Amino acid sequence: MSDITPGVTNNVPIGTDVFGDTLNPTTIVNYVLLVRTSVAATIGINAVGGPANPEFPGQPQPPGPGVIGQAGAGGDADGVRGNGSGSFSGVAGFADSGATANSGIGVFGKGGGPQQPLPGQPPQAGGPGVRGSGGSNEFGNDANGVEGFGSGSFSGVAGFADSGATANSGIGVFGQGGGPKQPTPGQPPQAGGPGVRGIGGNNEFGNDANGVEGFGGGSFSGVAGFGDPEGSGTGVFGAGRGVAAPGVRGIGAGGPNSVPGDPCGVYGQAGKGTANGVEGHGSLEGAGVAGFGDPSGTGPGVVGTGRGSGASGVNGIGAGGVDTVSISACGVYGQAGSGNSNGVEGRGSGNFAGVAGFGDVSLRAAGGIGVFAVGGAPAPASGQLGGPGVYAVGFGGPGYTPLNQTAGVYGIGGAGNGPGILGQGGSTAADGVQGSSGSRNGVFGESSSGNGINGQSADGIGVLAQSASGTGLVAQGQLFGLRANATAPPFTAGQFDGNVTVSGHLTIGGVKLAAVTFPDGSDRRLYSLESPESWLEDFGFGELSNGEAEVRLDPGFRSVVNGNAYHVFVTEYGDNNALYVAERSGTSFLVRAKGSQANGAFSYRVVAKRKDITASRFHKVELPSDRPAP
Repeated sequence: MSDITPGVTNNVPIGTDVFGDTLNPTTIVNYVLLVRTSVAATIGINAVGGPANPEFPGQPQPPGPGVIGQAGAGGDADGVRGNGSGSFSGVAGFADSGATANSGIGVFGKGGGPQQPLPGQPPQAGGPGVRGSGGSNEFGNDANGVEGFGSGSFSGVAGFADSGATANSGIGVFGQGGGPKQPTPGQPPQAGGPGVRGIGGNNEFGNDANGVEGFGGGSFSGVAGFGDPEGSGTGVFGAGRGVAAPGVRGIGAGGPNSVPGDPCGVYGQAGKGTANGVEGHGSLEGAGVAGFGDPSGTGPGVVGTGRGSGASGVNGIGAGGVDTVSISACGVYGQAGSGNSNGVEGRGSGNFAGVAGFGDVSLRAAGGIGVFAVGGAPAPASGQLGGPGVYAVGFGGPGYTPLNQTAGVYGIGGAGNGPGILGQGGSTAADGVQGSSGSRNGVFGESSSGNGINGQSADGIGVLAQSASGTGLVAQGQLFGLRANATAPPFTAGQFDGNVTVSGHLTIGGVKLAAVTFPDGSDRRLYSLESPESWLEDFGFGELSNGEAEVRLDPGFRSVVNGNAYHVFVTEYGDNNALYVAERSGTSFLVRAKGSQANGAFSYRVVAKRKDITASRFHKVELPSDRPAP
């Protein structure tokens, strides 16, 4: 063994260790070796690094280290090895903490550069500065590879990425999960070890400690995760294990540290002001926040529940829109932005809708509405009505045109014969479209060239219109306001249970009938007389006195007919010797008997043309060519 004097400088040739083995000495370096024994502690070896070597003047030399360990050949001989005992470390390093402390490092390790690759071989990575490998003994006690305990406001283990002038994206702390071990025969497979694991805790005073903590700097994240671009590796993974233990929790600045009501994967709690709990910003075609339902179950992709008035479950605002609040605790609230920026937009695929609404169908259903829409209010002092609640345009239809009308639903047909609104009943007994009104039109149809309303039914009613106090059905059109076809017996194209008012001409291709109830309870048809011109009739009785009677025309009848020319037909009751009409005027007519002293009753029938219309004789009319035969 070499001679080493404690407390003094010893000149030891390089290659000579303290056990006296000499290995190719080449030069001399200075070591200071102190061996001390005290009551407080017994130090086996205390080595202090020396100053720069004076044998190389003019050349900057680093100070000499306290201890140098060089691994031996074969890779199995460690340069420095320490074996822990009890609760103490085999190798411990303590940073300078004295009065003149200058951030001395307890343990410093610097990774070695990679070796030159052999010809035809891939490049090799360099060795790490510090490596720790966990282990276990025969009793199953686990030992951590690297363990650190924080003190004060400092970390037990800290890593700092290279931030110097020549920084090349060095990583502060890097952890890579280990693959799972081979499963024991008959045992389930075991998961691999994680790259980094953090477990939060607290002490007897109730102080909480986070398992992993990160603080963002500049525009970067405190903790960032990046998924594997070539596989399915997840950047950040969190799994909720309990009701109040979410997988990932995010709290906006100033917000309360609340807990979820379900064991959710991600939980976000908004802070004060505009500090969002969870915020996502899309990039190119990727969504800021995306949710996908479980393809093998009923788990939804995204769930939003409104918890109070103005607090919607999901709030969507188009670009340039005002950050308004909902008027109720709605599940989804959409606010349109400026221009064509929609609040909520959906695009259908296959046979499914872009936006779908389903009314409450549970056993406790209370009339839940699938889709509800209220028209927008008009601009202040504009003098205009608001917009419709729903504005729908079929594919290929005209572009968006503002509608100054407070309609609930406004539909415009698309290309070809696409209808504006199409309704189909769910069963043979269900209505395709149903309209009702308290005091206005139940259904209103208007067309400039086609049908105002077209109702068809294979076995039921084509159009059913009802109204409590107004008109059940109003139809207007330039060619046909309302058209109903019946193609199967009993060929009932329309049925009106109540009074029918027609403003205009009534043209009937068949015959005019009246249903009269017989004593046996059956209804029988009675046919109307037809005339090539428009006539009105009035009937009455008269009484002869001394062979003469003046009959005055009813004022109402007289007001609607042409009084200058009309027909009078007289029927006598009894032998009054041939009654005849002696005189006619615009207000009355005179009936006489050839026998001047005749007395008795007679009846009369007055026929006159309507005064308010002009009807040509046998006027030609064009009826639909596809009407059913009478």
